[in-house]
Amino acid sequence: MRQGQMERAEEAFRAALLYLGGTGRTKSHVLLSLGELQLRVGQFAGGIQVVKEAIELAKRLDERLALAAGHGLLGQLYERIDNHELADKEFRVAIKLLGAEGRTDRLAEAHASYAEVLDARGDARMSGRHWKQAAKLALDRQPGRQSRAAG
Repeated sequence: MRQGQMERAEEAFRAALLYLGGTGRTKSHVLLSLGELQLRVGQFAGGIQVVKEAIELAKRLDERLALAAGHGLLGQLYERIDNHELADKEFRVAIKLLGAEGRTDRLAEAHASYAEVLDARGDARMSGRHWKQAAKLALDRQPGRQSRAAG
């Protein structure tokens, strides 16, 4: 997918899903990759379906990072079909889940992704808030830097 070979990537993801069968832990990640592929090629309805399946599987298996990633990806998909209300809801869920996990790297990425969506939507005020949060999280992770909360 990263090399731009979308058809080949889809074949590989679908083959992996057939191989995995049931509900193996890797399956949610393959479903998320397939959902990302469908976002990239403009198959938004199919992407939503696949990501919802990944989210349900991640819930059953208590895969919190996959669950958060799924909600963030679902937010992007909803945004692409102009369902801003559901997009906002999904991004908020992803951000909340990542905050609870203490994964500042992924949390910074989620804030940045949401900021891009809000910026494209024309909501500069909210976009700025999320860019600021993403930057703060990224800066606080730098070696030798002490978090404001810690110091």
